[in-house]
Amino acid sequence: MRGCARAAVARRVARAGGDGAATIRAPRARIGAVVCGRALSSSSRASDAPGAVAEVWLYDPREFLAAHGGAGDVDDACARLTTDEERATMRATPERLLARAFARRVLASASGGDGDDARTGAMNIAFDIGARGKPRLKAWDATVGGVRGFSVSHCDGLVAVATTRDASAEIGCDVESEIRRLGSDIGKFSARWMSSGERQGLDAIKDDEEKARAFMKLWTLKEAYVKALGLGIAGRPFREFEVAWEHVEQGEDARCAIDGVRNASEKGGIWRIDLRDDAAPAASRAWSMALLKPRLEHEHVLALCMPSAGESTRADIRVRWATPFDDIVNEGVAPALLGASSRFFV
Repeated sequence: MRGCARAAVARRVARAGGDGAATIRAPRARIGAVVCGRALSSSSRASDAPGAVAEVWLYDPREFLAAHGGAGDVDDACARLTTDEERATMRATPERLLARAFARRVLASASGGDGDDARTGAMNIAFDIGARGKPRLKAWDATVGGVRGFSVSHCDGLVAVATTRDASAEIGCDVESEIRRLGSDIGKFSARWMSSGERQGLDAIKDDEEKARAFMKLWTLKEAYVKALGLGIAGRPFREFEVAWEHVEQGEDARCAIDGVRNASEKGGIWRIDLRDDAAPAASRAWSMALLKPRLEHEHVLALCMPSAGESTRADIRVRWATPFDDIVNEGVAPALLGASSRFFV
């Protein structure tokens, strides 16, 4: 689970490569209810083969924290969803504890439980640490049905849990604020963390605000990739691989075959993304990426990195808004697409 943006980036700079906001009412959905937006677009030229699938669960904890801001209130609310050890470790950072409670509830619900069943099942979820340090499910087949892997990220006002049923059990998810003010540090951060190609792309952007947004989008995509690999930044330094991008105006000649999202209609179109990793030359085919904006009116961006489905040029991103505690249905709107791997442009 990552914190967000400037403070997090600054801490990582200081470590030289080592591994919270106003009250807003969040759309809520019953955990377990599928909430898919309309397809952004599709094409008869797209492969009919099953595409990559990612399920993403989102939670805005700000309403709860505004009403129950005390550490004791959060501790009590999470008592049926988290272990004593987790509450003892995380109660000083309430959003982190809520994120863990949400992750447990999501993973329990993925096995078909809801209401009290899901809350009881959440306590039975067992976590382990993989060989490369990434949290994983222990005995997933006995506890969480077909879910084989997960990735959790949180940034002030947004918690995201991405799950996969892919046999590889690999998926990466990261959320950040794209409007963090890096100020004069943008050049230093770019030199420290970005590849030469990424730095050239950023240097070509003259508007400081647009450049800062582009930096945070790149950061979020790169973070999702290293999390999918199960590595920290120390294990796969950001400068050693590249997320190349170009702005594409969607139209008849450039349509994106991802279901469950909608067009962001941003100035300059959306990003066509190519992952380039010399240490893993097949990475651009092995992995697919998507960059989303959960709500157009808010600052968060969300990146997903998921295993590609063979030669398929399709993907399905299934998004649900929910809370750890409620079973109230509210479908909300589909996330907006800000960018996607080249394979999805048909």
